[in-house]
Amino acid sequence: MSMQNVALNFKYWAKKNPNKLAVIHPTKENESDNKITYGDLDIRSNQLREKFKKFEIGKGTKVLLFLRPSINFTVVMFALFKAGAVPVLIDPGMGRKNLLQAIREVAPDILIAEPEAHIARLIFRRPFNSIKYFITTKNKFAPMRARALAMIAHYLGGAYYLEQLLQNDHHNFEDHSHIEEMSENDLGAILFTSGGTGVPKGVEYTHKIFNTQIKMLRDVYGLNENDIDLPGFPFFALFTLNMGLTVCFPEMDPTKPAEVDPQKIIKNILDHKITFAAGSPAIWERVADYAVEKNIKLPTIKYLVMFGAPVKISIHQKFLKILTHSQANTFTPYGATESLPLTNVCGREVLSIGAEQTPKGKGMFVGRAVNDVEIKIIEIRNGVIENLKDVSELAVGEIGEIIVSGPIVTQNYYNKPDKTRLAKIKDSNSNSERIWHRMGDVGYLDISGNLWFCGRKDHVVYSNDGRANYTIPCEAIFNRHPQIRRTALIGIGGMGLAVERIDGRVKMKKSEQLLFERELKELGEEFEITKDIKRFYYFKKFPVDIRHNIKIDRQKLAKLANHSSYS
Repeated sequence: MSMQNVALNFKYWAKKNPNKLAVIHPTKENESDNKITYGDLDIRSNQLREKFKKFEIGKGTKVLLFLRPSINFTVVMFALFKAGAVPVLIDPGMGRKNLLQAIREVAPDILIAEPEAHIARLIFRRPFNSIKYFITTKNKFAPMRARALAMIAHYLGGAYYLEQLLQNDHHNFEDHSHIEEMSENDLGAILFTSGGTGVPKGVEYTHKIFNTQIKMLRDVYGLNENDIDLPGFPFFALFTLNMGLTVCFPEMDPTKPAEVDPQKIIKNILDHKITFAAGSPAIWERVADYAVEKNIKLPTIKYLVMFGAPVKISIHQKFLKILTHSQANTFTPYGATESLPLTNVCGREVLSIGAEQTPKGKGMFVGRAVNDVEIKIIEIRNGVIENLKDVSELAVGEIGEIIVSGPIVTQNYYNKPDKTRLAKIKDSNSNSERIWHRMGDVGYLDISGNLWFCGRKDHVVYSNDGRANYTIPCEAIFNRHPQIRRTALIGIGGMGLAVERIDGRVKMKKSEQLLFERELKELGEEFEITKDIKRFYYFKKFPVDIRHNIKIDRQKLAKLANHSSYS
């Protein structure tokens, strides 16, 4: 079996372009330390990989990481890949209970983290009992509080300093002695879902999955070594570094994409001539609004990829004016942590097809399946589906549960066999051990094979007569109102609509509220799917997911709407 270690991709580019910039990290700290070439990144990750042996980090070692985007983050990740270790990445914002439960379930061997994480493990010790060694960051340019926390982690928590391990000892290592031989099914990483619609789960990524995703993402967007990437989601930097691109980490807190300073993002794009940018729509909505207001153009971007939640048609419209490169386009891939990418559609297609149909309640147009991915729509079922033959496939145009199969579909959740059984379907009609993944979403395929997204399966609201009502189609009809920022269909005593106005108001004069709601009812009465929605609940700001800051938490909205102050 051929060697599959994902780090071999990076090694290829480090040999081919050793003097090319690999990572740029614009900061106000030490300007001399904010860039690194492919050659130097390769050498530093080799050295760190050797020093990791002191901590028994080798093939299969589970290493829990809580590191901010930085050059050191990439050095650590490639050192771990080269060692055959298994990085474990968990969203720190998923809530204390979920976070500690996820750590307990994965039982990591090593912790490499910012000082704040070490303070947390000194307080909540039990979930960290499996960890043998602790490593903390200690940035000399960090604020005094962070440096003080690092010292506490070191002296009270027995943590080693990462920066000391990263010090260059000028020792040369033979190339191939530092890349562990891995088979295609060896575990490469454990990436946790955000838990936005349920308990967070650790998705098992094999080296084969990583390698396939790298090839597919490169082919889908036509990326090459001359492109420069601005990753709004830091982990995606590892994909583009394995394609030979230069990565520029944006000046933002990746855990709060909805709070980015658009001026800084635009400065990063212009200063470093970014050609490829990706991230949550929450980032790009703010950037688009600022650029339009200030009449700013972005002449270097060729590919702007927005993922993680449905993207407003208006964002595509704005960016196709802001991006002035001859090849410029926006893209919205569909996928999930368990399977990405599945479909891809460009902004021009959205505007020519989706812009007309989405406001009429037809769902969100997300395009055709990418190469080697197959999508089916099956009847909506709860509970385990053991085999594909046990469920009915729906006809073109019928809304049902979305299932997918292909080389980028992951096979298991770590240490959660019950959740794996619930999410995966075997295919007895396949000659190979083919697995279908249940996306947890609902939608339909049109006559051309395009997928239309209609929302989460758990968010379907059922009328008193048992009719299913889907969030995305219903909400799009009301979102046409000029005073509405967004809406959310919720199940509360039947069907209700949560409303977030552009002005953020939740209280209005009685006459104004009656007029506003009359206009909403008139919009709803135009279509069969919304004619029964007569109850409205007002929110200053919707609760959203922690990862992308844009997926609406409809279950939480429904609970809040039960409170009289929201009705």
